[in-house]
Amino acid sequence: MSSTPKITTTTGLEKWIPEPRQQANCGDNLYARAEKKGKVLRYRHGKEGWSTLGVFKSELSWADAKAMCAAITEARKLGANKAKIDIAIAECDHTPERLRQLLRDDRPVEQIEVPTFGELYLEWYQRELASNRWTGKASIDRPLSCYRVHLQPAFGDIPINKLRTGYIADQVEAMFASSPSRTSDLLGYVDEIFEYALRKEYIVGNPVPKKKSLTIPKTDKKSHGFVDWREAPKLWSWIEAQDFGTMMKLAMKLQLVTVHRSSVIACMRWEHLELGEGVFTVPSRRVGDDTEGYMKSGNAFSIKLPKALTDELKQHQNGQTEGYVFKGRINNPHMASGSLLVSFKKYDRNTTAHGCRSTFHGWADNLQIDERFIDKYCDHAVTGTKKSYRRDDFFEKRYEVAEQYYAYLSGAA
Repeated sequence: MSSTPKITTTTGLEKWIPEPRQQANCGDNLYARAEKKGKVLRYRHGKEGWSTLGVFKSELSWADAKAMCAAITEARKLGANKAKIDIAIAECDHTPERLRQLLRDDRPVEQIEVPTFGELYLEWYQRELASNRWTGKASIDRPLSCYRVHLQPAFGDIPINKLRTGYIADQVEAMFASSPSRTSDLLGYVDEIFEYALRKEYIVGNPVPKKKSLTIPKTDKKSHGFVDWREAPKLWSWIEAQDFGTMMKLAMKLQLVTVHRSSVIACMRWEHLELGEGVFTVPSRRVGDDTEGYMKSGNAFSIKLPKALTDELKQHQNGQTEGYVFKGRINNPHMASGSLLVSFKKYDRNTTAHGCRSTFHGWADNLQIDERFIDKYCDHAVTGTKKSYRRDDFFEKRYEVAEQYYAYLSGAA
């Protein structure tokens, strides 16, 4: 009588030359039996008999067979009988993730469906959106644009448990080649979807390849166009000399001094201003609210404006205590944030509204202003251990910096 050899690796099983009908013990209740069609992998239930998993290599890999055995063992501990297990094996198409889901779900097998990558992506996106993860319009739109342009054509209609590492790697590298600037975003989103699928137990492992194993094209990162800090007073004088409306000039000067995003200035409201103290407070953004007009962080942020800018705002208040400071045209209740950008580009077509921050940083760095004040002035996120201990918002210090910067820009320094 033939002995039952013990095999512990896929290589060992490949090299095993069995006698007819001979079995090999592969561990974890997994056995291989020599049959005419090949080495048939089976799960041993003990006295209840056997469940056939599939033919080694042609239908099932060593790793998948082991994963299926783990799913079956887990189901047996939870009370699943052999009949239910055999039905699930027949329906799972040799896929461990599908088998695990079938065995854990109490619904009839025919009613259970594995979602596609696209279905899971949109479910994940709505969950993240509800958690207020993204606060700026660009960051909210980016996951959807990446999905529609790149991810949906490659993965959208494929069941999440059918996507394999090799295919994912090929598709992601093709995306990198067509859109190098989206490299980190695309790989990050794909990885998050599979981690989400893993959590929901649609799969038993994350098949996304590591970044170091992928071919990533090298690109030169383009920075925002900006005005050199030495030229900033010229920009200020240019604004004063243009035939822009009074309120447009004031909005441009506010953006230069506060370095807020265009939408924050365009959506400024009288009720957010305490003109007696000269304080402008951007309120915190509630979950579900439109992102326009709020800080990128979504948190409330206050800054004390230079006295000269406060005086200009008072001159144009005309008794108003609520509503938008900068009125829009026709159907828009407030100034369009894009109009600020258009106005700045009339000075230099490469200039961007976001470049106001680079201009401010250059000036502040040249004067060796404390980096803590600069970070708070720009509402930069504090990271690492500093995030736990740095709580002071340096309100008065930031006001001093604002006055000093205004004086420099306006030529009063």
